[in-house]
Amino acid sequence: MENENYILKVNSVFKDELLDYIKFKRNLGYKYSKETCEKYEMLDKTFIEMDLKEKKIDYSVIDYWYGKCSSLKQITKSERHSTLKMFCEYLVLNHYPNIVIPFDNPFKGTCDFVPYIYSNEEINDIFDYVNSQKNEKDNYLRLHIGLCLLYGCGLRINELTNLQLKHFDKEEKTILIEHSKNYVTRLIPLSESIYNSLIQYIEKIEIENPEDYLIENGNKRYCAKANIRWNFRQTLKALGIKRQESGLYPRVHDLRHTFAVHTLRRMEENGFDLYTSLPILSVYLGHKSIAETEYYLRLVKEDFREIVEIKSYNENLYRNSEVNYD
Repeated sequence: MENENYILKVNSVFKDELLDYIKFKRNLGYKYSKETCEKYEMLDKTFIEMDLKEKKIDYSVIDYWYGKCSSLKQITKSERHSTLKMFCEYLVLNHYPNIVIPFDNPFKGTCDFVPYIYSNEEINDIFDYVNSQKNEKDNYLRLHIGLCLLYGCGLRINELTNLQLKHFDKEEKTILIEHSKNYVTRLIPLSESIYNSLIQYIEKIEIENPEDYLIENGNKRYCAKANIRWNFRQTLKALGIKRQESGLYPRVHDLRHTFAVHTLRRMEENGFDLYTSLPILSVYLGHKSIAETEYYLRLVKEDFREIVEIKSYNENLYRNSEVNYD
């Protein structure tokens, strides 16, 4: 995929080592896409800012790198720590002297972030609005099928944008998510409504080549996540779904959180023991461990806006899901 063939742009004293590091990780099977590579480009710029002339990473470098993270969110700070730590480990593995590995993560802690859980009414309104716009703009046609997969299957947005026609099994009615976060590959069954919408969409857009992206940019090429986020934001504004107290709008990624919460709520209503059911949802979501999925139990039990009864699990998740693309 284009996004995974991104070439690192570096110029510091560690230029060759950074390029070799990315190549090394990719050869091990890690994706190291553009988004990940940009973190190492930022590290390279830090080496340049510090005017490093020799290949040495000591505590002054570590402190400077941490200082550049001061205004960032906690989770981003932790990611920056991991970026430096893994590169230093690689250098030590290759017998570079004068390299200090920052083992302790000073940013590790409990995340106080709470996702936005859309109500069923908001979900219905979102799909109704997007459906009403499809005949006027092709980007809303793509947004509609994208939302079907994000909310109906609990996908991450990068999983959506990386989907190609070859990942859709028309006979088995499944989609294959390859090498996603945590490098987990999983097979997701589609509900009849999502399957039928996807079939209509593929015929309308004339997606025929197995390498073609399902959510493409109009030229059968990779669609940037930013485009999906922007169109989704315009939808929220049109519907009057306002910013949260934090000043941020609800995110398109919150559809995945909403899927998980709605699913657990439905399981609870059907008499399932949620703790024994967690492994099922954990595999479906592509989590690395049950601990990641347990987070949603707290969201189910907390006093969110009332979640209206869901008619069936992974079926009829929204009104008018099967639409005419002609």
